[in-house]
Amino acid sequence: MKRTSDLGAGIDRFKDLMGSGSDISHRGPRLDNRRLILFAMLYAVQGVVISYFVTYNGRFMRAAIFNDPSRPLGLSITQVGWSQTIATLPLAIKFLFGIWADHHSIFNLGHRKPYIIIGLVLQGLGLFGISLINPVKYLPGFTFVATMAVVGLCLYDVACDAFAVQVTPHNDRTRVQGILQASRFLSAAISGLLFGFIWSITEVPGQGVLWLCGVLPLPAIVYALTIPEPVHVRNGQAFGLGTFRMFRHRSLWALLFFSIIYTVVSFGVESVLSFWFAVPALLFTEKALGVQSLGRNCGRAIGALAQSRLSHLISRRTLVAMGLIGLSIHTVLFGFIIGHISAMLVGILFGISVGWLDALACSMAMDESDPNWPGTSFALIMAFQNLGTLGAGLVSSLADAQGFKAAFAIVAAINICTLAVWPWMDYKHKKHETEQIWSV
Repeated sequence: MKRTSDLGAGIDRFKDLMGSGSDISHRGPRLDNRRLILFAMLYAVQGVVISYFVTYNGRFMRAAIFNDPSRPLGLSITQVGWSQTIATLPLAIKFLFGIWADHHSIFNLGHRKPYIIIGLVLQGLGLFGISLINPVKYLPGFTFVATMAVVGLCLYDVACDAFAVQVTPHNDRTRVQGILQASRFLSAAISGLLFGFIWSITEVPGQGVLWLCGVLPLPAIVYALTIPEPVHVRNGQAFGLGTFRMFRHRSLWALLFFSIIYTVVSFGVESVLSFWFAVPALLFTEKALGVQSLGRNCGRAIGALAQSRLSHLISRRTLVAMGLIGLSIHTVLFGFIIGHISAMLVGILFGISVGWLDALACSMAMDESDPNWPGTSFALIMAFQNLGTLGAGLVSSLADAQGFKAAFAIVAAINICTLAVWPWMDYKHKKHETEQIWSV
């Protein structure tokens, strides 16, 4: 490969990762870098929201400054967990947004960009809105506005996923998913660390964090305006029951079962960590929460990229088994942490397992999607994975009833049961009839 500067192999390696090297012709076409940057930015914005909801939302809702005579003790862990579960339920039905986007162009401006921009705006307004509501006094209102923020996330998320499935060559999907998942996890790590340091700069702890979350989508909005809308051409089939033929494949059912269980476990465990870290034996501050979030999300990025690199060397079944076993072991280990260092080490390992499984599940979902309706079929598959948001309420209730250590052990055991569908999973990538870029 001809070098472009004296920086040597590092430049060549970066160009190869981004798909701009001169030796990629034998590997097939790659996704255009400008579109890849847009998708990475959107996933990064998602990472900011995930970082807030998973790490800090519980602390914000249970802040001492919020009070109400009807709830002198504030909100319980279970109340916070189920409020968060309700707020994130739109993620489980976002395939309906995919159906709508595939059918309807907003003001004839397109089926992708308008939904991306509207979703980013709605998310920003929703996050700013909950900063003005006392969750103890107005829990239903707080939950409703938080739900609207998640609806915004669903709009741009499903449009981004459909856009990516539409324009990404089949041979490049594993690489693209690795980069996108890493973008989301790295943004969650950076924002999580930043949020911990600015948590108390406002009179209401955490209010400034929500204001920052409200304005962070602006760069993505501006950049999205510069990217051309993809051509909307269906491959000769109307949407109908035929779209659901993909459910005839038992490999898809295996993917759905595995996705639901591991996401319930991973999302649920991470949702209660802020409460576990607040027990008298640990007493982590918000800054410490940010540092711990950094470790877990850096682990996620490592896991996502490692999975994408190893997917060409190791069978999918083996990759799934490695991720599930790792997730169960690292979940149990959270019950044995004794301080910041042990929590960080376990958090990094936990993050690697989650990032590994997230990138793997997304890549498998892209393969299982219907090429005629990628927005609908991909979102429909991912809806099952997004049922993992139920984990916040389920694991919170379990921790309230049985204690944190017992809750970690129980969900780790349930996660291992997912290996029951291991024989149904595809050994390798699916091979479609054509390697052409999909259109919808």
